[in-house]
Amino acid sequence: MKNLIGLWVAILLFSHPFVGVAEEAKEMEEEVELEEVVVTATRHETPVEEVPASVTVITREQIEASSGMRVDDILRKYAGIDVRRPSGFLSHSATVSMRGMGSMPGRTLVLLDGIPLNKADTGTVNWDLLRAEDIERIEIVRGPASALYGSNAMGGVINIITRKPE
Repeated sequence: MKNLIGLWVAILLFSHPFVGVAEEAKEMEEEVELEEVVVTATRHETPVEEVPASVTVITREQIEASSGMRVDDILRKYAGIDVRRPSGFLSHSATVSMRGMGSMPGRTLVLLDGIPLNKADTGTVNWDLLRAEDIERIEIVRGPASALYGSNAMGGVINIITRKPE
């Protein structure tokens, strides 16, 4: 009888920690993380590791972390991107340049869901039309992309992808 009680006590003591470990393992299995995909650099979905260009993806979480900032202010924080916004009545339009194309506005193509935002005459972008809350992610491709996007993409491409309506 003593052996039987001792056996039950041992089973109860040793089985309890395994239940918690099994629950943790079950929770870990449920989490699924999707790999990041870039469309801008190759015009079709490609994993970031396989893109043949210098690419930066600004995720929704990073955009939310920079709360209250305008889109051009968010871009200013990343290396190699120069955003110049004039003061006065033209403060809504700003030039964006990458890869040393600062003296030549309009050499960095800015897209909104694949549609060019650069003005044809000046190459500037009206950043006041964009709200950071509406953006899902921003894909930045540094370097020439003229073969895919035309002459405005000599410095690079900034593709702003908006959120899908719920």
